Amino acid sequence: MVIMYVDDSGSTSRRDHTGHFILAGIIVEDDKIKDLQKAVFEYKQQNFTGDFVDAEIHTYDMYKRQGRFASLDHTTKLELLDRLYEMIRSLDCVGIVSVIDKRKFQFKQPTWDALTVSWSFLLEWYDKHLKENSIRDGKISVDKSTNKTQHDIIRIIDGLRSWGTRCLRIPPATQSIFADSAGVYGIQVADAFAYCALQHSKKNEQFDSYWRVIHSKLGKNSMRTIC
Repeated sequence: MVIMYVDDSGSTSRRDHTGHFILAGIIVEDDKIKDLQKAVFEYKQQNFTGDFVDAEIHTYDMYKRQGRFASLDHTTKLELLDRLYEMIRSLDCVGIVSVIDKRKFQFKQPTWDALTVSWSFLLEWYDKHLKENSIRDGKISVDKSTNKTQHDIIRIIDGLRSWGTRCLRIPPATQSIFADSAGVYGIQVADAFAYCALQHSKKNEQFDSYWRVIHSKLGKNSMRTIC
């Protein structure tokens, strides 16, 4: 059994200010999930204090110093991010990242749906990973806060199962795939993958060292820049 934790960064809307939509998944084998949980728990115990002692890892809020992290000073923010990506370096997981440049996407593929394209790539790659590693069962865990897209995600998964992926091992959408990210450390790590990929796509040099960590976790051909 393996599980893929999924989170996104940016927006699929063609009319907002965000230039990219990123969808990221991390694949963790069953016997490595406790190691991931332990690493994240220890990171939070050692670094989350004061106003954000009980906060979840939300990399956007940490970087922007907002929400629960509004009281962070600049130096502490950088220390938290450094330690976060060093913790991720230690994890035994495989990453998948889909990047959509929305301006180019709209110009080249005006009739395509960004969410469908991103999820299709993620699921096809996950399905291939399951087959190549002789894994019969896989699960998916997605932040349930994505209420507005839950129906669409289920539709995409059901559609791929009906039409057929290359390996036909992705789990059915009838599984309980939506979870509260506050209690699922894997989704919080996927958040750090997605936000780092977003900043890398925007050529933010402050994330160069973090991107090297994320890139080292990506499987072969597991990153796709769409347009």
